[in-house]
Amino acid sequence: MKPHPFETKLLAFSRQYGLFPNTSRVLVGASGGADSQALLMALTRLASLLHLEVGAAHLNHGIRGDEALRDLETVRAFCRARQIPFYEGHADCPALAAKQAVGLEEAARQARYAFLERVRLERGYSLIAVAHHADDQLETLLFHLIRGSGTGGMAGMAPQNGRVVRPLLTHTREEIEAYAAELHIPFVTDSTNADPAYTRNRLRSEVTPVLRQLNPAAAVHSTQCALHLRRDEEFLTELASAEALRLGKEPSVAELAALPEALRMRVLRLWAGPSADGAHLRALDSLVAQARPHSRVTLPCGEEAAVENGKLVRRVRINVSPLEEVPLVQNGTVRFGDFCLRTQVLEGECEKIYNLFIQNKTPCGTMDNGAWRLCLDGQALCGPVTVRAPRRGDRVKLCSRPEKALSDVFQQGGVPLEARSGVPVFCDGQGIVAVAGFGPCQRVACRPEMTQMYLIEINKIGEEYYGESEIE
Repeated sequence: MKPHPFETKLLAFSRQYGLFPNTSRVLVGASGGADSQALLMALTRLASLLHLEVGAAHLNHGIRGDEALRDLETVRAFCRARQIPFYEGHADCPALAAKQAVGLEEAARQARYAFLERVRLERGYSLIAVAHHADDQLETLLFHLIRGSGTGGMAGMAPQNGRVVRPLLTHTREEIEAYAAELHIPFVTDSTNADPAYTRNRLRSEVTPVLRQLNPAAAVHSTQCALHLRRDEEFLTELASAEALRLGKEPSVAELAALPEALRMRVLRLWAGPSADGAHLRALDSLVAQARPHSRVTLPCGEEAAVENGKLVRRVRINVSPLEEVPLVQNGTVRFGDFCLRTQVLEGECEKIYNLFIQNKTPCGTMDNGAWRLCLDGQALCGPVTVRAPRRGDRVKLCSRPEKALSDVFQQGGVPLEARSGVPVFCDGQGIVAVAGFGPCQRVACRPEMTQMYLIEINKIGEEYYGESEIE
């Protein structure tokens, strides 16, 4: 049987990146959507040509009730009709998200890959194939771009990451759906894909259509760009790994400072560990440049970095007492923990500035050059504004949301437990008016007709800035 053009393209990409060694046993992560169903069909039809044994695994995430059962039955029936080995599992992802203090989507992703890896090991499969495609890659690059990612993030998803392979990275969603229609492949649509609460869904529905109007090949070209960047990133990472090994666990600050910046930042990333983000690395780089023996930089997982005897060392962070409540200075700057807070009070016509927030679709606040700006209705404030650390029993009613415990807001926003005590909470005489990274409360939210605007600019110093975000 001559391969379908869709399959020929998959075959060429797989051979280019060596995704399927001879006699591979491949477990396909099958959600029931068009992309994973098309991948399962294509690999089954190419099995003899690629010398594959193909199986499928489906996880019910415990989120969508009867719709999830429909997905399960779609994949199960598809596999039964084609005699494809099928494995199913169930996870309570809402409970996992609460237990791990991460967002629901991140909990689901972790549970899904853990399930696939468990089935792979138990059933003797060598690889896990997932159905990420060119449009997914475009959304990933955009998501990383607006979060200020470096070349590692802009390299996007790799064709292969350990035991996980992505054979459809150069296929577009349009090609996948056309293949499914032509071969009458049954699939289902996840209703949460239309939920605008998820950043990726808004990128898919509002941003990528505009890019495709400008260039119909935007998704394909984004994948090509990511593959080029990945090639360069892998080469630089190899150089950094060799340099990190040479420098050792306590590298010389002078030798680090002498490295080219591109190499030094990668060495620092390897030294700091996978939990470190861009803010940690910038702070570490500043520490290396200044080489001051009494300076410290906070690291994840309860550690800190310091310079001792000309070397960069890490040690357990000493816990400090909770941050005291301090008043903000109108039209001035206040340091609060790892934050620099600058306030500005504007009198008179505020509609123009308000409209700038609306244009960014963030009437509560906006990110600009790494700073978070909160916009409050100055006339609605009751007395001086102060900033303090979160307290047990705090409750907030953020804009357009029901009142809830601040701890629940942090949990749903993916703020790690160890970081919550340092998040700035702003108060007036009646209680909480805003939370850094999450916006103001309904009571003081800005309005187009207000005549006094109270602006707070929040800059994070040396550590990750937390707020509501989607974790890929």
